[in-house]
Amino acid sequence: MRKLVWLLIPFCFVSRSHADPVEDSIKRVNAHISIEDYRSACLEARTVITEFPKSLDAVGAYIRAHAKAGDEKEMLRAWKYYCTLSEDPYKNRELPEAMGWSIIDKGSKSCSPLVRVIALLGAYFAQDARGIRVIRRSLRDFDAMVRDVALQIAATLKDDCLLYEVLNLYQMEQIWSVRLTAIKAIGKMKIKAALPVLMKLIENPGAAYEMRAAALESISEIQDNISRSDLIRLASDSKTGLRELACQLIVSFERENDLDLVLPLINDHNAEVRAAALHCIGMLRPDKIEGHPIPELIYSTLNDTNDTVAIMAAWLMTLYDSPKGHEHFIRWLSHGDKNTRIFASAALKATGKYGQPLLSQAFNETKDPYVKMNLALGLLSQRISTREACRALHNTLLEVKDRLMWKEIFHFRAIAPSIVRHNPAVPHLPEAADSLVRLEVFNALAICNDPHAQESIKKFLEERDPGISATASSLLLMEGDNRAAEMVENLLDHPDTNVRIRSALILALWGEGEKAFPVLRDAYDDADRNMKERILEAFGKIPRENALPFLIDKLREPNSNLKIIAAAALLKSMYN
Repeated sequence: MRKLVWLLIPFCFVSRSHADPVEDSIKRVNAHISIEDYRSACLEARTVITEFPKSLDAVGAYIRAHAKAGDEKEMLRAWKYYCTLSEDPYKNRELPEAMGWSIIDKGSKSCSPLVRVIALLGAYFAQDARGIRVIRRSLRDFDAMVRDVALQIAATLKDDCLLYEVLNLYQMEQIWSVRLTAIKAIGKMKIKAALPVLMKLIENPGAAYEMRAAALESISEIQDNISRSDLIRLASDSKTGLRELACQLIVSFERENDLDLVLPLINDHNAEVRAAALHCIGMLRPDKIEGHPIPELIYSTLNDTNDTVAIMAAWLMTLYDSPKGHEHFIRWLSHGDKNTRIFASAALKATGKYGQPLLSQAFNETKDPYVKMNLALGLLSQRISTREACRALHNTLLEVKDRLMWKEIFHFRAIAPSIVRHNPAVPHLPEAADSLVRLEVFNALAICNDPHAQESIKKFLEERDPGISATASSLLLMEGDNRAAEMVENLLDHPDTNVRIRSALILALWGEGEKAFPVLRDAYDDADRNMKERILEAFGKIPRENALPFLIDKLREPNSNLKIIAAAALLKSMYN
């Protein structure tokens, strides 16, 4: 054995003598990085770059080491030097990636909760597995706002390592709003281990309605199937939440043959269960249940003492083309309570063709601007009286000065007065919610070729606070076609700088980055901080060859938020 070792020694020296000294040194740098000894990696990298100052690989290793160490200034100084050595520095995508993740990772450990939230969002928008570590850390954050945002993000990823974290957070969480978000996340992630916990929640009569409603929805998302015997047990249970769950599951699994279990619930002592039973029948739309026509079965509920149940009955009766539904809708549309009128207009809108001609009649007669807008959207969805509906939407949006929001009212969506409150994690949230409504309406006008559409869009872009999220503005084009895009593109030459910038933001987020690039690039330096954030967000959608030089330069921004947003946009641009 000893003889064999001595025989191999000459070969070892030969191999070593032909080794690349730069490559060996870089391997040592990478070894330190792999064991997370970043200080030694930086020292080793400094030695390499001192010996081989013209080696691109050596400078690259130096950048990676300082990126891992979180030394932004030295990392960016080295990048600037790297650019002088390389003809195409952006060809090596590993280095921009390392710099972007360095900024985000450092931001996620900031002492400011808002900076940590922005870093968390950056990790998410980068859409890379490396972001999971930041998200997982954020689920354990001591700040409720950070945990809430992390839950919303985790719910969209469904990563295995996040399932336990989300369930554990729900069980330990003390903040009501975060617990509610956790329940919703559990459903979206289909965490089956949470079923006993959620069942216990809906069985609790003292639990808040929002909690129980979220738990019902999550359970229906988690369940793969359910037996009739289980439905019988739920539908006849003494606990209100379980009877509601029976209705929810029958709809989720389209169990029309089990609708006989819903019949007794139409006359349940609890109004929420009665409304859920009516919704269940309406979603499955059977001709008969146990040989009885539906209008005959639900007739008595039209005069229910609970407004929600009575409106649901009018909705269901209308779906079966019964004039009785129209008769009862009329009194709810002119009810003394504004919220009741809005709910009724949303329910009537949801009846589609079955709501005609009452929909047109009520649209012409109502004086309530919110009812008017909801009914106008109902007319547009059926392409009935489109000119009148478009004119009403255009004029009403000009007249209504209050903020608006989309409100979910027992499965129906309606435009309503905004009750959205400020959220530190989402700057300008009430204004952004209002913008979403108005932009979606403008989009409907554009689709219908309304002559007022471009005027409405221009006025919106002129008057909106520049701090409103450009992401909200991009919704304008989500459901539209080329006509809406052309309207916005025409505004790139508008004399008003703000209109040009906001138009470019919308186009960039829609994927028309090449057209938006010159406007956004030229506007950045003179923009305020809020607008700079929006511009950096939009650069994540701009083609890589234009975006990377701009975004890497913005990693030098003195403001932490801007740096992190630039890093997230950099990664997103590279991965798109």
